[in-house]
Amino acid sequence: MKRLSIAKRVNKQIDLIVMHNVENLRFSLIQNINTLFASFAQTFDQNVEETISNIKNVISETVEKYKNRTESSEKSVANLQSVLTHLMR
Repeated sequence: MKRLSIAKRVNKQIDLIVMHNVENLRFSLIQNINTLFASFAQTFDQNVEETISNIKNVISETVEKYKNRTESSEKSVANLQSVLTHLMR
């Protein structure tokens, strides 16, 4: 009876220790997952902002190139018209 009583008590203690350790592992795992997701979200947001900024820069540069090409074309046309007028005289 005494051995049975001791065995039951030891089993209960083992169960409590195992449950306590499992709970500690679960809590640690949840914290690590939350930290990982927060880090991922921050990195993702930074990458999205950087991509948007790069796209805006490319669009601005393209608009400037188009404007410059248009101005250059207009100057070329004006020069050619001037030469044509001069030749027609």
